[in-house]
Amino acid sequence: MKIFKSVVFICLFSFVVIPACIKNTVTVDYAGPNKNPVILLPKDTVKRGEPIVVSTTVQDPNTIIKWAIRPSLGTALIPNGNEVTINISLAGTYLLTANFYSLTNTVTAYDSTHSTIHVSDSVYVPPSGSNIVPLTDKEITLTPQAFSSILVILATTTSKFNCGSIITSLGITQPAAGPTSTIMIYFDSATVTIDRAGCGGVKDPATSNIFLSPLDNGTHPFYVILNQVTYQGSVLVTDSNFTFTWPYTSGIILSPKQIKKN
Repeated sequence: MKIFKSVVFICLFSFVVIPACIKNTVTVDYAGPNKNPVILLPKDTVKRGEPIVVSTTVQDPNTIIKWAIRPSLGTALIPNGNEVTINISLAGTYLLTANFYSLTNTVTAYDSTHSTIHVSDSVYVPPSGSNIVPLTDKEITLTPQAFSSILVILATTTSKFNCGSIITSLGITQPAAGPTSTIMIYFDSATVTIDRAGCGGVKDPATSNIFLSPLDNGTHPFYVILNQVTYQGSVLVTDSNFTFTWPYTSGIILSPKQIKKN
């Protein structure tokens, strides 16, 4: 997520965001209010892992929308035009922001809008009748995030499904205590659960947030299995960073290779 220079006015109390105190959620330069856009939420309270599709009132094809969410840990944002599919894995209160840019100026936004999403402690269960298909992707992208000594890995398919689709039935071997414990993620038995309602023809990748047990400092072997191919690397854990050794540029793609502990 890109950071831009400017001033941020944020009021926080007990980790709850107070909308009236917020100027911007990320430091972005603005050219000033223009079209007064609004974020359109289908609901403002969702369950953990429940995908929702959010849009804005700005549908100008000459507008570029850059989405941001705070806090970002355990979240997946998949933009598609003036819409974004959101999946959040942790309970809490989140602030979603849409920044609007013209095609001729992608540095200074001409407008911005935000909305609050509340995530309950309940875990989302796809409705009865949802379409479940095998995961047949030849390529998956892994995006690591850090929360203290805990790794959260966002998995994203290359194939596109009805918006809000989730990777389910993953196999995970959680790391045990110790400096050299092994992490394994199995995609061969995974499925994709597709929202039976659909989203008006919108197609997005399927996603899943993978939460790993706390990792002790040391070098941990890291294996991912996809289509009966085993991809092998490692992750070095220190007091300040997670650093991945991952030589692959296809099949299982992992980026970034180094992240700081929060």
